[in-house]
Amino acid sequence: MEVHRETLYEEVWETPLSRLAPEKYGISDVGLRKVCEKLHVPTPPRGYWAKRQHGKDPPKEPLPDLPEDATEAHTFDSTETSTSKDSGSQEDDAEDSHVEASPIEIPEITVDPHLKNPHPLIRNARNALKDAQPDTYGRVQASTGKAVRVSVSPSETGRALRILDALVKGAESVGWPVRGASAGKHGVSHFVIADEEVPFRITERTSREEKPESERSLLDRKYRYSPTGQFRLEFPFNHPKPRGQKKWRDTETRDLEDVLPSILERAHEAACGVKERREEQRQFQRKLQEKIEKRKERRRRRKEEKRRREKLEEEAERWSKARSLREYIREVRSRAEREELAPQKRKEVEEWLEWAEAHADRVDPLSDGLPTLE
Repeated sequence: MEVHRETLYEEVWETPLSRLAPEKYGISDVGLRKVCEKLHVPTPPRGYWAKRQHGKDPPKEPLPDLPEDATEAHTFDSTETSTSKDSGSQEDDAEDSHVEASPIEIPEITVDPHLKNPHPLIRNARNALKDAQPDTYGRVQASTGKAVRVSVSPSETGRALRILDALVKGAESVGWPVRGASAGKHGVSHFVIADEEVPFRITERTSREEKPESERSLLDRKYRYSPTGQFRLEFPFNHPKPRGQKKWRDTETRDLEDVLPSILERAHEAACGVKERREEQRQFQRKLQEKIEKRKERRRRRKEEKRRREKLEEEAERWSKARSLREYIREVRSRAEREELAPQKRKEVEEWLEWAEAHADRVDPLSDGLPTLE
């Protein structure tokens, strides 16, 4: 099967790679993304399909001119498609950590003026807030692990719980379980999206003013904090943290109630972003370990090279010493043969010569054979 770059460009901007790749070309989305890179075909950015799903018309990146010597078409052979099917999600993903968030339809979310039939997590939070005492910042908190995490002033608990109830029910309507703080690793309530935890919580912002000296005691705080009625919803991720927006707040032009669908849309993207960051970290650690191993190998080789040089120089000195000893032994033997020696003296000289030759052999590194690399 052959595809031209103009045709592929139109296809990838009309159908998500996660569907187009296996349904038409029989390969993984990562494999098709590499084909796009080869043909210089731009692909939709993260969030493009979610915007299309909500009736928006995000702009398409234009097809650039083809560089010289670049190919205009790609042919898919049976080996490529079978390899992509069998191992694309493992081998290809190891080289390309991009995780594409497939589009998902988020329903309209309406916050009721009254809390009706609350979700169990919301009900547990409401019960916890009833008995909670305001902290230094004038806020009460639902600290139980079987509730949503909320920290607002007593007068704002109703609004906070209604927002969270609508948000939690909206998440469950698209198949995302919602868990309390005790069930997760982030210490707060969270959505479970694509096997990833997306933590969330609502807090009320406070203002700060310095207390007059007359109102302060020795152990008293310097500042007085007052709740503002302005809410902030955030995704308090631990590491790895996904890229992109993780905080929303009330503004002069809109309230949190108006952006709940986009918050859930972002939660879906964040879940995919966590997978991407985790893969990036895995790749980083792998490359870092490779660098460490290469550094160790270089040190080992330098150390081995130094040892060999020192051994060479030491053996050369021993060989030179052995040669000098043997020249001296030959001279002694020559003189003993020329001189008239008494039998006892000659015997003593012969014994000395035998000992000296043995010593020279012990000094000579070549006595045990030719040297080799060890």
